[in-house]
Amino acid sequence: MLRTLSFKRIALFAAFAALCFAVVQFVQPQENQTRSLRSASKVTPIYALLAYRPRETAHLADLDNELIVAQIASFTDQTKAHLFIEFHSSIQLYGARLSDGESIRYIVYLGLYEDDDTARWAHESFAEENPKFLTSNFKRLRLGDLKPHILR
Repeated sequence: MLRTLSFKRIALFAAFAALCFAVVQFVQPQENQTRSLRSASKVTPIYALLAYRPRETAHLADLDNELIVAQIASFTDQTKAHLFIEFHSSIQLYGARLSDGESIRYIVYLGLYEDDDTARWAHESFAEENPKFLTSNFKRLRLGDLKPHILR
């Protein structure tokens, strides 16, 4: 319980700091007023702030086995997965192709997280910001368990 609260406090502080930074930028005069208004009104969601960011760009299969994938949807049809991501274009989503022997699955996920508590909190914050999503579809999967099934 204490560990979850500390993550919440950190993320809330980060969200508050991002909001303060956006307000400061909003107050400063800029030549292109329309662009500054758009950037000031957009606050980075908590689940994005909590996500793991590798130092260098890497394929999912090359990352640490202990990372947690915060899955929000899974499809057996690639077209449906692409449509899902396009329909929710205002949300930063990621996808991966997995093979389980005879068939291919397409998962859509929020991001990678360093531990299960952080991934759970990312799911919770995402659900609060996007109440139309079915939380029963949310899964937290260890990347090491997925690696043998990831297609490049």
